[in-house]
Amino acid sequence: MRKQIQADLSNIADVLRKETLNYKELSESINEFQEIVSGIHSFRKDGEIESLHFDNGMALGTSYAAMCLKDCMRTKMFVKGIIEAIDTLASKSMGAIHILYAGTGPYATLLLPVLAKYSSERVKCSLLEVNASTFESMKAVIKECGFEDFVVEYIHADATQFEIDNPKSIDILVSETMQRALDSEQQVPIVMNLLPQLRSDAILIPEKIDVSAVQMRIDWMHATKTGDAFCKQLGSVIELSRNEIERMTAGLKHGEQIQFSSKVFTVSSASLKTHNELSLLTEIQIFDTTWLRTFDSGLTVPKGVYSFSDDTEKEFKFKMQYVVDGDPGVRIERQ
Repeated sequence: MRKQIQADLSNIADVLRKETLNYKELSESINEFQEIVSGIHSFRKDGEIESLHFDNGMALGTSYAAMCLKDCMRTKMFVKGIIEAIDTLASKSMGAIHILYAGTGPYATLLLPVLAKYSSERVKCSLLEVNASTFESMKAVIKECGFEDFVVEYIHADATQFEIDNPKSIDILVSETMQRALDSEQQVPIVMNLLPQLRSDAILIPEKIDVSAVQMRIDWMHATKTGDAFCKQLGSVIELSRNEIERMTAGLKHGEQIQFSSKVFTVSSASLKTHNELSLLTEIQIFDTTWLRTFDSGLTVPKGVYSFSDDTEKEFKFKMQYVVDGDPGVRIERQ
């Protein structure tokens, strides 16, 4: 049974890692993936649906976290990027590659097909999850798939506070604990806590998340989704990447918190005649040339934040700042 599951997951990984996109094939593979993991662990509709709330964001309830698998392009691009990162390190003749997966969800979705492509001598993983129900489900899935030999450690802890016992052993940090525009969940505080503990050459996945302010076309739903055809770029609001975190933490005293800088954007009256909705766009560089671009995924659908309606005769200014609190996100103030 376990060998069959591993063979099926290996075949699914082969589809997910392809450069070309056959959406029918991808959809069928995602459905098969869903059947495999839900056959191991299904969910009640009571306590397992409740999300956990912290002073720096939300951790999804088990049932909600399980649904993330169904975002086909998200699952494809993350699995593809992780495989590419492993192969990049493997080409340097390293020993076992150690992955820290923070926020595994109930199925360890982004890693499960990956493990089917490698031996436990080549890839090791530490699995970190804060939700108790989710944590127990993830362990059951790993066991049922026969991947226990890959696991260095199961960690039930808050990834935003967790101190890694042997941080120099980690080669890749994976965390996808986010919604569009980096709203609500703990992606930012997780990366801000864990990444600075790692070696400077450790790979972060996703490598970069950029949330930018744009003006959307009035008819953006029907416009070509390439270049500036559907929007006008105003500028980046927040970038989450190794380079940016290193820049922001340089010179910080021990215990001092990172504050994201505010940005002021000007919207001209002339531009409002064609682009009258202020939105936030999210683009995600998973690894190297593997990206989730605007509209590819639920994570990268534009978030409308202000509609100018018929008020197009004057200039507007907006101050935007990303804030980490109980409900993380971009705060917007009209000037």
